[in-house]
Amino acid sequence: MKQSSVSNGTIYNLGDYQPMERPIPCLERAFELARSGRCLNVLDIIKCLKAEKYDVSQVEGRALKKQLLQIIQAAVLNKQASIHENSMGAGSSASAMSDPK
Repeated sequence: MKQSSVSNGTIYNLGDYQPMERPIPCLERAFELARSGRCLNVLDIIKCLKAEKYDVSQVEGRALKKQLLQIIQAAVLNKQASIHENSMGAGSSASAMSDPK
């Protein structure tokens, strides 16, 4: 059993206490979406945020949109590089198996 907490002379049992999960702030979620590679541009991020019931009024301004776009581009490049590496790895092992040298 977890410890009890005393406040103003009242003892509270913390055994069943579950901290409430706070929703991720809108801007933080926008950056998560940008890094995920799921969104290809800022409008995609805004659509996702709206679908998740966020108030997108904070996602404005040239500097913020430029920063999000740079993160999106890096995520897409990383995703493409990963796909390319995986396809190269699969292809090289298959050719090594078929070459009886």
